[in-house]
Amino acid sequence: MEDKVYCLISELQRFKQSSKEAVENIEEFNEFKQYMHVERPFEKELISILREIKENSYPNLVMVCGSVGDGKSHLISFLKAKYPDLFENVKIHNDATESYSPTQTSMDTLRIELDIFSDKNIGQKAGKDIVMAINLGTLSNFLNAAYSEEFTVLKKFVEERKIIEDEQSSYEIDESSPFRFINLSDYHLYELTPNGVDSHLQKSLLEKIVGENSQNSFHYAFENACQSTCPVRDRCPVVRNYMLLQKESVKKAIIEQISELIIKYKVIISARTYLDFLYRVLVHERFDQLKSFDRIKKEVKKQKDSEYIAALLPNLFYEYGKRSELFHNLENIQPDTIRDSEVDDLILTFFNTDDLKSIFSKYLDRSILEELDIETILEQFNPKDKEMQLSLFHTLLRFNRFLSDVSTIQIKDNVYDKYISYLYHWNKRNIVEIRDLYKDAIHSIYNWNGEAEKGKINRFIGRNQLKYTISQALKIEPYVNQEEKREEEKLERFLNHINLEFKVENSSVTHSIKIDYNLFELIIKIKFGYRPNNFDKNNFISFVDFVEKIIKVGCNDNLMEFRNKVGREVKSYSLTYDHVFKVYEFKENQS
Repeated sequence: MEDKVYCLISELQRFKQSSKEAVENIEEFNEFKQYMHVERPFEKELISILREIKENSYPNLVMVCGSVGDGKSHLISFLKAKYPDLFENVKIHNDATESYSPTQTSMDTLRIELDIFSDKNIGQKAGKDIVMAINLGTLSNFLNAAYSEEFTVLKKFVEERKIIEDEQSSYEIDESSPFRFINLSDYHLYELTPNGVDSHLQKSLLEKIVGENSQNSFHYAFENACQSTCPVRDRCPVVRNYMLLQKESVKKAIIEQISELIIKYKVIISARTYLDFLYRVLVHERFDQLKSFDRIKKEVKKQKDSEYIAALLPNLFYEYGKRSELFHNLENIQPDTIRDSEVDDLILTFFNTDDLKSIFSKYLDRSILEELDIETILEQFNPKDKEMQLSLFHTLLRFNRFLSDVSTIQIKDNVYDKYISYLYHWNKRNIVEIRDLYKDAIHSIYNWNGEAEKGKINRFIGRNQLKYTISQALKIEPYVNQEEKREEEKLERFLNHINLEFKVENSSVTHSIKIDYNLFELIIKIKFGYRPNNFDKNNFISFVDFVEKIIKVGCNDNLMEFRNKVGREVKSYSLTYDHVFKVYEFKENQS
């Protein structure tokens, strides 16, 4: 690598979504993209498919499905560059949203492109195999377009394989079928393990940035520009952030927090978006548009202590949500959102002392404070500067989260940790480990309309009113379909939610509910006495419908009780159905 004067910032800018490096071109896979490439499980699957169809005598359609920016085009261009022999008789349709002319829609273009796989031509015409990168939304629109009747065989294949469903795709395919696919949406930015989340992709990308190897242009710039010739390196936040990123605890914190963001708030983060995010948490926006090294030096020299602190990685990580709609919920998972007695005591101490240095030294290793020049800032801190004091408090908690190998503040989200455990065991089909989840879900069903007597559930008939409490006897049971357990320890392909099934006693009808993190959090709150309100019922319509279906199944045969409270006196009435004479009987219950 030739010696040249440049800045680490200019190298990191290659991660920006506006960078030319972010644009995929099937015909070009340059040295930088080759270096940044990370092998993922679906890559081997696609190679296997391409080798298989190469031996077929009829044309095949290979759909590389997924969401925007998740690496479909990157994958195809990488394999085309590395295995050109697999693409000798292959036509690539890279962008299923493009059209061939201004008078055509993208659907019209797809219709022309896939004509060889229409019902009338399938298996009848010779031609090249087609490898097509297509978004799931585009595929769904195409199969439901005005001319969808021309592609009923393809549509049936997509439906049977559950490619566009919110379920795990089925990869069992008849070898004689002309259709193949991989669905990148079946994979995530993280994996599930017995000990929580992990991420081969994130780890690999982070190591690509900080790893010490001859191909790493970022580390080369850090060593040969920042460390050797830069006169402001000791106060440059970008240099300090790069050094922080080299620490294993910082990488681990990034992986865990991004995974938590995805799970809790259903954020879709592609590999491209992830790299752009890393740029944003390494380079403060003050440095983003500075093109010359002289301007960068001037900006570093004139920055205030508060600006320097704000530009450090842990602060940029959580603050970036204020500038990005996609990441705005980062503020909801930062350390100070969970309060316990230790944090409350720390708040009292922190805001009632002038010696912040001793508090920082208690929770963070002194070498970190010296390395980042925070120790000097703390020594010069003015207790009257309340804004700076608040900023330093957030900095302490955030650094504590990112440097867990030396931290002592244990801030745990037990509800989230439990959900991750249940999610792992459900996807692994280890049903025994989620027995308590079934119990908690049943408890929430019984108490959804308010607390009732044991074995009964409250009902709302007609308009809501306060005069009567109406309840119904009901016995809800889990319905478990025992499947063979998955053998792998780490799960790379899985659903981000849990599907549970239940039935009413003496009924063969089963009802399922999809439990994501938000519903799970509500179920746990109900377990500890919380009563769902109208806001909850408007936000969890699927659970409302689920409960109503459960009640409806049990309403035909079971006792219904009416309780009327007048002052201190409670009168109880029951409505029963006599199956012999086919009449209802309503009577007052005697105490």
